[in-house]
Amino acid sequence: MSESLLIRIAEALERLVPAQPESADWLAFPAYVWDGKAARGIDPLEAPALDLMQGIDKQKAA
Repeated sequence: MSESLLIRIAEALERLVPAQPESADWLAFPAYVWDGKAARGIDPLEAPALDLMQGIDKQKAA
């Protein structure tokens, strides 16, 4: 096989591969949701204060 044919085959195969999702910037948001394909940042995060939680003393100390 000629080199030009191999290059054409390789380029055709690359077009068949699905595009990779952009890598998430894990420091940009306080929380993320996985949608099955990629992580989406959630902003703002409305989490309750740790003082309002009950029965989680061991986890709060960790």
